[in-house]
Amino acid sequence: MKPVKAKCEVCEHVFRIQMLTARLPNRVDKHYFVCPSCKTEFVSYYSNREMRQLQKEISQLYNGFRKCYTKEQAKVIEAKIDKKDLEFKWLRDKLRIEIETNLPN
Repeated sequence: MKPVKAKCEVCEHVFRIQMLTARLPNRVDKHYFVCPSCKTEFVSYYSNREMRQLQKEISQLYNGFRKCYTKEQAKVIEAKIDKKDLEFKWLRDKLRIEIETNLPN
């Protein structure tokens, strides 16, 4: 995977992102990176067990999609992927709101 560069919103330093993960209560993982210049933390997303399971299911569906023999099979699997992806995005946004509204100021 090609290294991703970012520009810090605080100090405007350009750097390569090094993703970090921290385990929060209730088995929630925080995926984030830190500006090496000013040490500002940027949260990419949060994930929980349900989201990790959905990611696994989506990955398995993509593997099946690559092995399709007919367009009908592909359409069925694509619809399942779209449904799971929508559910994943909903869970991701819900979890972010839950966590960030409960953070101490």
